[in-house]
Amino acid sequence: MAALDSARPPKAPVLIAEVDGEISVAVSLVDLRSVADPFRLTEHIRAIALNRARQLQVYGGQTRPRGMLLRARRWPLPTA
Repeated sequence: MAALDSARPPKAPVLIAEVDGEISVAVSLVDLRSVADPFRLTEHIRAIALNRARQLQVYGGQTRPRGMLLRARRWPLPTA
């Protein structure tokens, strides 16, 4: 894909966005540089992938910070 986009391949690790089983965008988690399929409309996909890559950078590549509470908390409903 980098050759199609006339760009260097992104540095690993890479976040991949697929559409219909085909790679449409790849974003480096190192420097956020991205490449995309030039034959598809990918700007919206690239924006979402860049957003997610930034989130993963904050947590060092982890999908969530250690110790993050995973369950939803139930609050009592207000009484009338």
